[in-house]
Amino acid sequence: MKSKKGSLVIVALWALFSLSCLAAAIYAYVVPQISLAGRLKNRVESYYLAKAGAKKAIYLVSAYVKNINYNSLNEEWSNSESLFKNIALGSGSFSVINDLDSNHILYGVVDEERKININQVPEPILKNFFILAAGVSPSQAEGIADCIIDWRDSDNIASAYGAEDAYYKTLSPGYPCKNSSFEALEELLLVKGMDNDIFDKVRNRITIYGTGKININTADRIVLLSLGLDSSLVDKIITFRKGEDEIEATPDDNIFMNKELIVDNLLAKEQLSDPQKTQLAAFVNSGLFVTRGEYFIGKSVGTAGSSLQTSQIVFIFDRNKTLKYWRED
Repeated sequence: MKSKKGSLVIVALWALFSLSCLAAAIYAYVVPQISLAGRLKNRVESYYLAKAGAKKAIYLVSAYVKNINYNSLNEEWSNSESLFKNIALGSGSFSVINDLDSNHILYGVVDEERKININQVPEPILKNFFILAAGVSPSQAEGIADCIIDWRDSDNIASAYGAEDAYYKTLSPGYPCKNSSFEALEELLLVKGMDNDIFDKVRNRITIYGTGKININTADRIVLLSLGLDSSLVDKIITFRKGEDEIEATPDDNIFMNKELIVDNLLAKEQLSDPQKTQLAAFVNSGLFVTRGEYFIGKSVGTAGSSLQTSQIVFIFDRNKTLKYWRED
């Protein structure tokens, strides 16, 4: 009798042990699946939050700029925390940010006309730009500028310091010179003389959208200097834009509202020498300056609830709400 009871106890213990092992195995299998499902849910949620932010920005900005002939950094589309910072939606939120300057993040979008258009500007501006923005030597900047010109022009004749098929086909792997316009900023990395370090230094100040004209209300000092403007004149333009508080992107900013009145507007606030008046008038008459943006870029970041799972969408659109670029990260 005692032997039978002992056997039953052993069987029961083995049964409990087996069930425990089964439970542990099920737990080990199910918990990661639940965790993965949660992460996927948060990923999907954060994506749609980012998408909502991008769509909101496109709608609001296009409506705001539609009927005005000037755009500046102090306007709501460019700098509004109430419209674009941590906007709650469902259990999560989104922000639309301009992080072109890591030391001065604005909530909103920026116009592409504040940048150097690598499809449009001539060699001297490109050379100046790479010296100022990337910190390369004049000879290196001239080489990069010539190579950009050769990449985008339609012929196969190399510039003095440029490169065409004869160079690119010797690479491993080789490829032809495009001889057509840039279609993405990253395409610049295919051009002779360009590397990741230089590209990272210039990418936030270059564009492929628009006609190459520069918005005098939003272009920064490096871009304005790259055009060939006198440095003292550039300082006066930026001082004018900052207004009384000497801080840009604030309510008291001065704005160039009409390109034909740029010289008169600046003279009303700043003293200009005769050479400076002549130079500024020449730039205005050349048609290089505009006072508004036609294309806009933003980055929408969606955050799913308390998970801190985020998704990012970089988008570019024109003032008619036509989407030109969309990249999901």
